[in-house]
Amino acid sequence: MNKTIHANMRVLYKENGQWKIGTLQAGDALIDEKGLFLPIVDKESYVDFNDIFFDAIPVEDWHKKYSEYFMTKKEYIEYIQSDEFDKQIENAYVSDGEYAYYRVNKFNETWLMKQPFEYIVRYD
Repeated sequence: MNKTIHANMRVLYKENGQWKIGTLQAGDALIDEKGLFLPIVDKESYVDFNDIFFDAIPVEDWHKKYSEYFMTKKEYIEYIQSDEFDKQIENAYVSDGEYAYYRVNKFNETWLMKQPFEYIVRYD
């Protein structure tokens, strides 16, 4: 993690084994014998620090203008099945359309379709 954690930061948090989008709430953190917990606005409760993903990257407007950089999961699946695709140099992230979250690390339809977000953002 290379970002400063701050209030209003966009994050993912795990709830019942699924990633959910949230925003860190200003206020006091909670620490007890179980660990460190941070308040999440969208959840209106505390989430274990270890169940929070902090490295969201805002998707810039220019990404959305170029179909080779911003695409749906289905379009990305077509791309990875094409002759143009080279997994050795691929740099893509799962996205909700506003933020890019974690890196695509499995280039197959099964893995991609299990991801909770609808878009893929590619970077050079």
